[in-house]
Amino acid sequence: MPFHIGDDTPGAMPGLRLVLEAVVEYLWSVRRPLPPQADAHYAGKGVSFGTADTPIFWYRPKNAKKFRVIYADLSVKELIPAEVKTLPEAKDK
Repeated sequence: MPFHIGDDTPGAMPGLRLVLEAVVEYLWSVRRPLPPQADAHYAGKGVSFGTADTPIFWYRPKNAKKFRVIYADLSVKELIPAEVKTLPEAKDK
C-alpha cells in the first residue's frame, strides 16, 4: 500500500517527515562523511519540503557512473555528470 509523507490523504504519515529530516541531518553530520570522490553537495537550506523539482542533495555512489540526486519531496533520481553540472550550487550546510 503506498503512503504519503506529510499530507492529509488517507495513509499519510506526517511524523515520518520529521524522522526523515532527523536522519538526513544525522547522516550529514556523522564522523565518517562521504569521501571526496563522492563529490557530495547539499543545496537544501531554506527549501520547502515537497518541492518536487528542487534537488537538495546529490552524490556519486562508490564505483557509479551516475550521481544520485535527492529532491525536496524525497524522490530520488540518477543523473549523469553533465546533468549534475546544471544543478544549483551547494548552499551553506
